[in-house]
Amino acid sequence: MNITSMSMEAYVTQDLPLAATLVVLGHHLIDIERTNPRRAGFCFTNSQQLQELVRRFQTGQLAIEPHAYFDAIRHVKSRLYGD
Repeated sequence: MNITSMSMEAYVTQDLPLAATLVVLGHHLIDIERTNPRRAGFCFTNSQQLQELVRRFQTGQLAIEPHAYFDAIRHVKSRLYGD
């Protein structure tokens, strides 16, 4: 289940692969919401560019370098479990 929310300032997703993809593509993971003990929300600064990347991710139109993606997964998990 992918839950996302948007405001003028933040984009939040619970989708780990999407969060890692956004990190690879240069978007800074600004925070991790832990409102639910079983799920975390990955927070990014919202922008039109980010929205376009999310749309392209959801429609399968993105290609990223596999090693960079793997490193981003590790980075996001490190933030998730280390903070």
